[in-house]
Amino acid sequence: MKKLLLGIVAACMATPMVAQDPATYQPVNGYSIENLWIQSLQTGNNMPEITGGNVTRGMAVKGDEVLFSYRGDFTGIKVFDLKTGAKKRDIKFDTEKFKINYYRTDTTIVGTDTTYTQVLAEKSAPGYLANDIQVDDAGNVLTFNMTTDLKTDQVGIWKIDMATGEPTKVMELTNVEGLLDSYRIDYFAVKGDVTKDAIVMFPVSSKNLAIRCDIKDGQLVEQTGDYAGYKFKEITIQKYSPESAVDNSYGPRIAIIDNDYFYLDGFSSEAALYDMSGSLIESVSDAPEECGIVNSKFGNNGVAEFTLNNKPFCIYVVSNNETTPPQAWKIIEMGEGPTFEGATYYWTIPENGLGTASNAVRTALPRIAKVTDGNGLEAAYIAVFACESGAAVYKMTPDGYDEDSESGVARVAADNVKVFVNGDMIQFSGAADATVYNLAGQKVMEANGVESMAAPAVKGIYVVKAVVDGVQKVQKVVVK
Repeated sequence: MKKLLLGIVAACMATPMVAQDPATYQPVNGYSIENLWIQSLQTGNNMPEITGGNVTRGMAVKGDEVLFSYRGDFTGIKVFDLKTGAKKRDIKFDTEKFKINYYRTDTTIVGTDTTYTQVLAEKSAPGYLANDIQVDDAGNVLTFNMTTDLKTDQVGIWKIDMATGEPTKVMELTNVEGLLDSYRIDYFAVKGDVTKDAIVMFPVSSKNLAIRCDIKDGQLVEQTGDYAGYKFKEITIQKYSPESAVDNSYGPRIAIIDNDYFYLDGFSSEAALYDMSGSLIESVSDAPEECGIVNSKFGNNGVAEFTLNNKPFCIYVVSNNETTPPQAWKIIEMGEGPTFEGATYYWTIPENGLGTASNAVRTALPRIAKVTDGNGLEAAYIAVFACESGAAVYKMTPDGYDEDSESGVARVAADNVKVFVNGDMIQFSGAADATVYNLAGQKVMEANGVESMAAPAVKGIYVVKAVVDGVQKVQKVVVK
């Protein structure tokens, strides 16, 4: 890999000197990692563009750009180059264009009778319109307004035109049914394509709850079961790791894996995998000791799971600003399943952390963008960001990767192969050759060329290996 020159300067954009992480990272299991740039408190070149007053609380990657949501002297997005860290441009929002529907109560007095009527109206969206930013699997850039009280305020998500800053409202979450309580929501997560089919989730701060919404054909749809008739459902988080945690606490983050699973990382708990009933499946504490949180300093929140060349990896924040290294992430190769148990530790990035600045909003995000060379080998750009302490981008490559034939940078796309449990059947997104194992690695059953197969009779967690149209998916499923 060609080294970037030290001291790249984007003077025209008033960006400070871009440096490189001074640490040396040794190859592990045929993979290497190299820092492309770092601007941090720890390296003495922090990013004044996005620091001071917690004005930047979200970060995402789209193509060859790093996007920071911004709620400072203007509302919008600050854009940096993924490969060099140079400032590229600002996208300022016209906040008057961000509208949201709400219901007001009109009073009609007829004689001695009083009648109250719910009337749909429109107003400017409440809260901060760029409190968080996400890029969905189709590349749509999304921002939303936080709320400190969902009982009285609404949450909206908007798709942003990156050329003009024009917003298109994707969805809104309102309390018209009176079911939602005074929830604080700081951040959101998305999986899929919001213009077609997608899952949107909101972790509730200081509660043991997550809210899920589903989009079908670009429209928010009603839920089924206990939430039939509502366009959202509440998921009660039943347990944390460690068990001493009682709720999501401050600034929780969710990373949606698929229709059945999501990661939740809270202030008082470590990154853990849940099913959509809120049951804890596993957590970082199930991984070998070298993969764990540093000095039990959970504090900050951020996690992402990704695959490279059919190998499953996970990256998650392992320290807050009060320990050494301050605000850093670990990259692991997950065990068979994929699972934290049997995981292999690769690296801590940055080795010396990003910095000790107070991170009151608990943002410590990793974001992944995958690339492919002419031979079909995959590599990954890995961006990390800790509020107030800076950001950095690394590149993780397999042995034999051909830089000269690399494709353009693309976001990690949703896996087209789907494996899920429906009642007493395991279903697939197409004709599959599938094998089911228990967690001890013993084969339980197999079938070829099927779109569904009977689930094991014994309840528990199983690992399904399925190949559909030549694409392999390894998925953990829960049989209830």
